[in-house]
Amino acid sequence: MREQARLESGESFGEGPPDKVVGSDDVSDEEAQQYVSDVQRALRVLEAEPRDMTLSEVKLTISIESPRERQLRKMGIENESGASRDEMAVALEEVARGATPNDRIALKALAEEMNEWTSVWTQEADNAEPSSRA
Repeated sequence: MREQARLESGESFGEGPPDKVVGSDDVSDEEAQQYVSDVQRALRVLEAEPRDMTLSEVKLTISIESPRERQLRKMGIENESGASRDEMAVALEEVARGATPNDRIALKALAEEMNEWTSVWTQEADNAEPSSRA
């Protein structure tokens, strides 16, 4: 129960964003701006009908890690992206405020995941629309 309360209160999101840019060797400033644009576009899609998700709901969804990821993290093994779910959630908050996150690795992982969501939903919408051909 304490762990759940910690998650719900936001305590699990660490001490906030890093003071220095992290991952600038992997993600250039231009790429970071593109990732910010991608995340902002995905947020607009998620906030629109029929999804109608709030920023808090998106953040919670981003923060949820699978039991396997949690176990690996406890053993000190990072996931493929190099960013934790909590780091991605912090990056999401920064993007929502209009800032470019200093944690470029988390920003990249966040953008890639949110692009996957929106591309899946776009495909679903395209498949659900009736054909205009008769």
